Amino acid sequence: MSGGLFLGGHPGGRAVALGRLVGLLVSSAALLQLVFVSRLPWIESSVGCDRLFRWHRRLGFVIGPVFLGHPALLIVGYARRHHLSLSQQFMEINRDWPYVWLAIIASVIIVGAAVLSIPSIRRRWTYEAWHVSHLAMYVAVGLASLHQLNGTELARERWLAE
Repeated sequence: MSGGLFLGGHPGGRAVALGRLVGLLVSSAALLQLVFVSRLPWIESSVGCDRLFRWHRRLGFVIGPVFLGHPALLIVGYARRHHLSLSQQFMEINRDWPYVWLAIIASVIIVGAAVLSIPSIRRRWTYEAWHVSHLAMYVAVGLASLHQLNGTELARERWLAE
């Protein structure tokens, strides 16, 4: 976990390290979400479909706030490091880091699907509209994955050990 950032004395280092950790945890949880609803025979027969969908729903509501912590922590951490305002840092990340704009689009899709899944809102939508929002999650996962594969931000500084 970005040990040098977390333990070193860099301004914003802890926020950046935690932001990276949160990103890894959220991406892992998103994959687990897909496993829960994949209806794999060997999982479904041992756990049951109802329980898997219940786990999927509960984990989805836990991931939501944590998911928003990833960009927030990174923006705060890098703004402190570079002595920029939060809006300036957001614009710099958006401009200079390849594929971040795709992750922002993915974030909008994910937040939209999460909001549509809130029970009081979900009841007002048709099943088809809700289902389309969840199918869009596959697009969101693909878009978000592109910013993970880039690695230019990680190549600029040593992050495994310092």
